[in-house]
Amino acid sequence: MEKELPKGWVNVELRFLGEYINGRAFKPTEWKENGLPIIRIQNLNDSTAAFNFSSVEHEPKYLVKKGELLMAWSASLGVYIWERDNAWLNQHIFKVLENEIIVTKRFLFYSLQVSINEFYKKTHGSGIVHITKPVFEAHKIPLPPLPEQQRIVAKLDTLFGHLDALKTRLERIPQLLKDFRQKVLTQAVTGKLTEEWREGKELEEWNESPLNEFSSSRLGKMLDKEKNQGIPTKYLRNINVRWFDFDLDDLFEIKVSEEEMQKYSIQDGDVLVCEGGEPGRAAIWRNGNTNIIFQKALHRIRLNNNVLPKFLLYNLKVDSVNNVLNSLFTGTTIKHLTGVAFSDYTINIPPLIEQQEIVRRVESLFAKADQIEEGYQKLKAKVEQLPQALLAKAFRGELVTQLPTDLPAGIGSEFFAYVLYCSDGSLYKGFTNNLKRRYEEHRTGNGAEHTRKYKPLYVYHYEVFSSEEEALKREKFFKSGHGREWLKQMERENRLRQAGGDARELLEEIRQAKMGKGKNEK
Repeated sequence: MEKELPKGWVNVELRFLGEYINGRAFKPTEWKENGLPIIRIQNLNDSTAAFNFSSVEHEPKYLVKKGELLMAWSASLGVYIWERDNAWLNQHIFKVLENEIIVTKRFLFYSLQVSINEFYKKTHGSGIVHITKPVFEAHKIPLPPLPEQQRIVAKLDTLFGHLDALKTRLERIPQLLKDFRQKVLTQAVTGKLTEEWREGKELEEWNESPLNEFSSSRLGKMLDKEKNQGIPTKYLRNINVRWFDFDLDDLFEIKVSEEEMQKYSIQDGDVLVCEGGEPGRAAIWRNGNTNIIFQKALHRIRLNNNVLPKFLLYNLKVDSVNNVLNSLFTGTTIKHLTGVAFSDYTINIPPLIEQQEIVRRVESLFAKADQIEEGYQKLKAKVEQLPQALLAKAFRGELVTQLPTDLPAGIGSEFFAYVLYCSDGSLYKGFTNNLKRRYEEHRTGNGAEHTRKYKPLYVYHYEVFSSEEEALKREKFFKSGHGREWLKQMERENRLRQAGGDARELLEEIRQAKMGKGKNEK
């Protein structure tokens, strides 16, 4: 059962709204390095995708010009406006030539866009899906009158323009937050974050010390299936260590002896640092004393009581971003941070009480950044949903105001019985297969003798039929006594379907007509 449409709208199959020309099946052997580009689906999905070219002249129907409408109907379905210069169209893409009499290009673009999910439901194939041309052309869309189409398109273009500007601003937020966090950490390890806090306090000076002076460090267990014995035990790889956190979803197992379990155990406060992959990437273990161990691709750092794990982690992150750690790496293509080199890693260590203040301030500032990021993610999700919400609203007839001047949409296969309200207060009845054209003929004095003498002010009432016989029969009814009474009753009940005229002048013309003569019937 079709949903009820707004006044003047009709459900129309796509075959009535345009011609859909499939692209040419270019063979790889035909690709050249010069000529006109060949538009393939990847060129529509990805603006950076490389083009193939053709230097041969093909049938004109395959030529795509700037501003033309394209519909990808295979693999990744989508609708696009071609914004580049002339190009040749590859297969699996329709060039859409809109029927300008009843639909605008931009409205058809939005109609196809809002229909993408429905198209996917009608696709065939597994893997690379496609929608057949007959199925595509049989798909129905709600079509409003042309003037309303133009208002809808203007509104959508404006709103989507605002959305694009908002998205551009939102895209800057992750980098701004990343820069903010890095600046906080830099100020934390250089003393600037607590510069004012230190004033008036008797504190020890910051002390530059290598890693081996304030911690014990070791690499993890060597992975050797043939030599390993004992109990199967989960272990950390460098891929499980992220900055400031761990990913424990895909832990592997290895056989471990009781002695090795003690040797490679992990406890709260241990700092695990990557030896390879991204050397220096680190996180603090806060998951309690478990039976998880760590492999040789990781350093386990256990600090003495003079250095907080978080303060060391801040230093590692800052020195990683600033490439200070690079001086400790070995290898050319694959970098490593060996135990010997890492033991010489040096940081400036403030008094413990200042480290605690630094950690407090960093966590406070990071918490604020996290709140901003959470708000950003929520806003981003809403913004991503807005286009479909706006399109849905537009195609329910709720985005713009419907005007009484809008004549009903049609596709040329309907017939209308209509009644015109004329300048002398009379009602003129007729039937036609194109209400918009016929109304304009009456308005310009080319319709009938009565409407040449008494200009139509607006379409007083109209009804739509699928055959000429039904429309003619309804016209005769309007002209009968019962029909005249029925029209009066519909007017009293405000149930007439009215349209046409100039909305700004219409009310005054009606007032003048009613102040003159009463309604004469014709």
